[in-house]
Amino acid sequence: SLFRIELSRGAWVAEEMLGKDFKGTVCSDFYGAYTRRGDWVHGYCNAHTIREAKKIAEVTGDADAARFSNRLRSILSDGQEAQLAGNADEREHVRRRMDYLIGSTRFAHIPDVVRLQKRLDEHRVGIMLFVDRPDVPMTNNASERDIRPFAMQRKVTGGTRSSRGSFTLATNMTLTQTLRKNGLPLRAWIAAAFEAHVAGRAPPSVFAAPN
Repeated sequence: SLFRIELSRGAWVAEEMLGKDFKGTVCSDFYGAYTRRGDWVHGYCNAHTIREAKKIAEVTGDADAARFSNRLRSILSDGQEAQLAGNADEREHVRRRMDYLIGSTRFAHIPDVVRLQKRLDEHRVGIMLFVDRPDVPMTNNASERDIRPFAMQRKVTGGTRSSRGSFTLATNMTLTQTLRKNGLPLRAWIAAAFEAHVAGRAPPSVFAAPN
């Protein structure tokens, strides 16, 4: 996990963090700072899409909107199973079902569903990327879990008051969340880092326990 706190939410922040020669896959929501980069490979968070479809169904109370929401959830759930199974026929079946849902005119009387269909169509490759890529998650929930402690801290304190405070908090979050992901105890790592500093050694790894 790598945290950076800036006053801006502009695309340049993500671009600087990833670097100009970035060749990986960006798993994100549909925020414009990411979608504007057509040269990046995108794997979009389908949890956001599922929640939006569910909200449309609840707000409109339309049976067809509920049907769209249920079908979308079913397709994506089956996509996860196809991803794990590694079966080419199952993956192709899931893609065909999504194509049919996107192109269906049954929901033409529900403007919000039509808008969602257009988004699914525009970002179809990134939305379905997880089906063929075991290394790409269906959602970005792991990142959401990373951010939650910071969001709680910001809610309680109101945020940092200086660039130094922002840097310190971002560094602390980077360390604690990376250690959590790798199952390493924070207290033991801090003690080892202090000992390494006193001895003039490099700090311990945040990815694996020392041998």
